[in-house]
Amino acid sequence: MLLVVAGSPTSAHSGPGAHDPGASPTIEINGGGWGHGRGMGQYGAYGYASSHGWSSARILDHFYQGTAAGKAPAGSGSVDPDRLRVDLSSRIGSATSVQLGEGTIAITDSSGASHGSVAGAVRIDRVDGAFVIQHAASCDDTWVERARTSASIVMLRAATSSAGADGLLKVCGSSPAWYDGAIWTTVGNGAQRTINVVSVEQYLRGVVPNEMPASWPQAALEAQAVAARSYALAGDPRRGIFSDTCDTTYCQVYDGRYTTRGGWRQATHANTDAAIEATRGVVRLTPSGRVARTEFSSSTGGYTAGGDFAAVEDLGDAISANPNSQWSVTLSPSVLENRYGLGLLKEIEVTKRNGLGPFGGRVVEALLRFENGDVTISGDSLRYRLGLKSDLFEIGSVVRPDENDPTSEDPGGSDEEEPPTDEDQPVVVDAEAKLIVRTFERLLGREPSGEELADARSLLERGEPAALADSLAHHPDFAGRLIDSLYRDALGRPADQAGRTYWIDRMQDGLSYQVVGTLFFGSSEYYNRSGAADSAFVDSLYELVLDRPTDDAGRRYWLARMDEGAAPSTVAGSFFRSVESRRGRADALSRSLLERRLTRAERDAVAASLLARSDLTVAAEMALWDS
Repeated sequence: MLLVVAGSPTSAHSGPGAHDPGASPTIEINGGGWGHGRGMGQYGAYGYASSHGWSSARILDHFYQGTAAGKAPAGSGSVDPDRLRVDLSSRIGSATSVQLGEGTIAITDSSGASHGSVAGAVRIDRVDGAFVIQHAASCDDTWVERARTSASIVMLRAATSSAGADGLLKVCGSSPAWYDGAIWTTVGNGAQRTINVVSVEQYLRGVVPNEMPASWPQAALEAQAVAARSYALAGDPRRGIFSDTCDTTYCQVYDGRYTTRGGWRQATHANTDAAIEATRGVVRLTPSGRVARTEFSSSTGGYTAGGDFAAVEDLGDAISANPNSQWSVTLSPSVLENRYGLGLLKEIEVTKRNGLGPFGGRVVEALLRFENGDVTISGDSLRYRLGLKSDLFEIGSVVRPDENDPTSEDPGGSDEEEPPTDEDQPVVVDAEAKLIVRTFERLLGREPSGEELADARSLLERGEPAALADSLAHHPDFAGRLIDSLYRDALGRPADQAGRTYWIDRMQDGLSYQVVGTLFFGSSEYYNRSGAADSAFVDSLYELVLDRPTDDAGRRYWLARMDEGAAPSTVAGSFFRSVESRRGRADALSRSLLERRLTRAERDAVAASLLARSDLTVAAEMALWDS
């Protein structure tokens, strides 16, 4: 799913190929929409409600043709509407810590055993195959062990409570949030998981205003409520058996009742609460009576992409409030030149489109012509590589303004260099300062400020260069580069600020890049973007994670695993942990930090380190190499 974010206005251009004489080589791209374009366009719902006067039912009928409104059949699916299990992604791999402001927390486990009730806070950690239950006055106090259990699930609920946030279970961490229902802890895909178990109607209160602004027309909000309810109750085959959905853009954005993400705030809204209540229990049903998995995205660019639902024209998308109905970007060809290493890019030729909408439809296939060879690439892959908002675009010529520019050559002038000015003279600094500056430049891409230089000197004086490098590797600027690359490579779009901040915070809390990468590439959004089929998903992992074509034996193996029930997140995790992936990440770190190729021995050593340690920690060590 795609969180609606009001984008900044795009620059106006005269069309593909327009450029500023004397500028660096460029490619101009004009496009439309933001996201995969399947199912309902959220801005389209806005436009149809506000400008066309459509009801929510008419909006849903239009975008989800072939489905009908109805109630979810009792017992027809794997998702219990009274006990929806939401995986809280920020706590993956971490202990479950819960606090209640007023009242007591009842502790039970899946074996049926009760571990009493506790006022204050409870922490559950996985130790040697068992759950250790601890309690304290608050999450910030000293924990005292209370019990141990070998049960597969430990369940926490508010036994007594009061109104407001104090009566809700608060899940502690760097960005605490307060939830209705119960909090469970279990193990899934090899990591401890924190699960919020809540009714689907309570869940929607924390979803709808985070997927669509609560100020939008009521008909659009009601359409969003039905789409979100159907999407959750249809089930997600890519989730493990321990949960039904998650709380991020990989599923649907869910913030509980109160959250500190982006600052403390109430995560529900009266307008969306009213839309949820007005459509209580309503879902979209397929002709066979099953709940339809109603995907949606921010903007279709005027025409949906097809898929599970028929492609339709989206006249509501062109509303003036939509910053992404049409967009233009200017990029450097070096993005592709550096990726493929085939010399200068001469041309990008779109060789196949789906024939639906502007530009002749969405890009299905393109040919990249380089000086030293050609590369055929799918439209989605090209979108990923270029970081475009959608696969609905037209692409201009590669413009190299200086190739035939006579002003770029010296018309008979002297070959002698001018004497250097004072500004040209190198600044002589001590070895300590050189090390600091070099470390800053490698990790943050800039020199330190005077204050940062002084702080760094104090670390070096204490003999702690590794501490300096580690602090910079965990800086939001460096961690953000890794997160940006995941948004670009896995989701094919720029990171929204809220999502970017969220994942940087998680990495700074200790969540490894390997786990974060697994969540991105194992997400439903990535699965659907890769083709919404197991074979396409596996092929895309080979291409984007291992950077090579799929081999037949490998495809057969992974498809068999998925037929046996392996979730996409499990498959993506195996790819990310593979030695091929780790060697590729080692090479990427060396290009970014060292500007040189690793020797085979160096690459193997870094790859081995990445299996057990965070990419940020390994990057910190590499930043001190050759110094």
